[in-house]
Amino acid sequence: KKVQAERHYEDDHPVGDWEGWHYNRNKAFEEHYSKQGDSIDVWKKWYPNGVLAEENSCHPGSPSGHVTYYSSDSIRSSEYDCAYGKHHGKSKEYYPSGKLMIEGNYDQGNQEGIWTLFRADGTIQKQERWKSGKRDSLWRWFNKDGSILRESLFENGNGTSYGTCHRETDEFVCAESTFVAGELSGKVWYMKR
Repeated sequence: KKVQAERHYEDDHPVGDWEGWHYNRNKAFEEHYSKQGDSIDVWKKWYPNGVLAEENSCHPGSPSGHVTYYSSDSIRSSEYDCAYGKHHGKSKEYYPSGKLMIEGNYDQGNQEGIWTLFRADGTIQKQERWKSGKRDSLWRWFNKDGSILRESLFENGNGTSYGTCHRETDEFVCAESTFVAGELSGKVWYMKR
């Protein structure tokens, strides 16, 4: 009989080191608990091929931690800082090539401050501003050459997005849309000249 996981309990709560294995006997996970049943140390998960999938020290009772996820071919796909089990601090996502795709910050689980989205070639595609998890202030979309493609102005999640007129082949394109309670609302129009 094959062992798939080994877990320990005392007084109805988890304690000690927990381990699990995939069907092929490669390790699947390891978790660690204090004598009081609190999550502690770095938890890890692996893909069936033995490649590390996740490292996680973000636990509900911990004032700080970090989580990193990896693709099945060992490339970091995302990572974030945390506090007491919530996103808190820097957050990054990566393209399959390993290049940076998104970078921003969280405050107690809410997006906060400037978030930047990058194209695969490293140029900035968009910059967003967030306040307490809601769209806020000026957002900008950029062309590959760095010129502004479109701008949006938000306050408390509400706002209007104005597409800066730009050349698309031999025509000019403009756009406008409205957001209410953080969601796209009303008409969205595009105009070609």
